[in-house]
Amino acid sequence: MPTKQTESAPSFLQVYTQVRRDRMKHSFLRQISACVDWRGIRTLLNKKYTKTQNATGNPAYDALMMFKILLLQTWYGLSDYEVEERINDSLLFSEFPLLDMGLPAPDHSTICRFRAELTRLGIMDKLLRELNKQ
Repeated sequence: MPTKQTESAPSFLQVYTQVRRDRMKHSFLRQISACVDWRGIRTLLNKKYTKTQNATGNPAYDALMMFKILLLQTWYGLSDYEVEERINDSLLFSEFPLLDMGLPAPDHSTICRFRAELTRLGIMDKLLRELNKQ
C-alpha cells in the first residue's frame, strides 16, 4: 500500500528556481542588495512614512519594499504598470524588494500613490542621498 513520503525529491519548480538563482548570483540587483545597508533608509522611512493600513483597512505594504520598487523603476526606466508586471513575472525583480514569491506585486496605483506620498512628505531626495552615501 502506498504511503505518504516525508522526504521527496525537489520539485521541478524548486530545481528551476535554484538554477535561476545560481545564474543570477552576480546580477546588479543582487550586488546592490548585498552591499547596501538598508537600516538607515528604513529608519528614515519609518520616521516620515507612518501609514500602517491602506484605504480599505488592510495592512499597508512595507515602506522599504515599496521604496525598492521605486528604485527598480528608476534603474530600469519602467512605468508603474511595467514594474508591476516585471515583479510578477521575474524572480529577480520580486526578490530584490523582498516580495514573497507567492504574493502578487503591489498594483500600479499603489506604487503611484506611494511615490506621490514620499514626494508630498519631501523625503524622496533624502532617501536617495542616504542610498548614494553607500
